[in-house]
Amino acid sequence: GDSSSNAKNSKVKEKCLLVAVDLKADHKNHGLSEDDISLKNGPQRNIFSLEESLSELCELVSTAGLIVDGYVTQKLFAPNSRTYIGSGKIIDIMSMVNATGARTLVFDDDLTPKQQRSLEESLASCGGEDVKVLD
Repeated sequence: GDSSSNAKNSKVKEKCLLVAVDLKADHKNHGLSEDDISLKNGPQRNIFSLEESLSELCELVSTAGLIVDGYVTQKLFAPNSRTYIGSGKIIDIMSMVNATGARTLVFDDDLTPKQQRSLEESLASCGGEDVKVLD
């Protein structure tokens, strides 16, 4: 009947933004080809291109019931030890959060508890008190 269709429609899917860092130092400065890296260390996320990695993350997030409303990428030699991404990128993300209404950020890498806390604090100081950070 009508009550079941109303219940389905009242559950609004949450919007999210994907965040990925392209680590330039992963294999470009070591004189190793991607084949060498995959043989030496086993399969790793960083041997995939940023586009492949984001595409896979997008599928996972969509399966989890979130709507991907955009993505943010940054090229770094190493992740920021405090916030994973640079402070300027946090401002860019808040602009996107405000423009899209997204309230969840999904990072394409594992964050330390310190990085997650620092990110949430930095976002809150820019007006994103209700923005969740997931990895």
